[in-house]
Amino acid sequence: MIRKLYVFYDGECGLCRHAKAWLESQEQWVPLQLLAYQSPEAARICPMLPQLQAAREMVVMSDQGGLYRGSDGWIMCFWALARYRGLAYRVAGGHLRKHAATVYRLISERRYSISRIFGLRPEEIPELRRRATARGLPCSTGACPVTSGPQTPPPIPVPIPKRKE
Repeated sequence: MIRKLYVFYDGECGLCRHAKAWLESQEQWVPLQLLAYQSPEAARICPMLPQLQAAREMVVMSDQGGLYRGSDGWIMCFWALARYRGLAYRVAGGHLRKHAATVYRLISERRYSISRIFGLRPEEIPELRRRATARGLPCSTGACPVTSGPQTPPPIPVPIPKRKE
């Protein structure tokens, strides 16, 4: 049984920071611990974040070790929220899943541009800014390419826990 989800997001992205604040404001049936993937605490909790390409897409890890990336990560976040669990079941179990993946990819690839358009600025975190600049994050242009092919880890299926009747 999943008792906690760790959500690793891009701490340099205004849109991501606002999504974090929204998730934190919701009633949670399963606690969410939201961490910038660039933080030392995130690296301690999930040392394989670089291999999971956390710079390209959100990564969610359950306390049981399950890993969910991208739209599957969002499905798990919705599953953890009291008001949105039904949505998680509908999206995960049907034809909406591929559409959710498309929408997620389109937003994720443009998250910095979307942040600028809507004036969503991340809080200044000097250590993250310094490390991001030193590493040359793939999204410095405002468009984050999401690659496909052998260099991208395969999608991780979302095993949404069964509904209790």
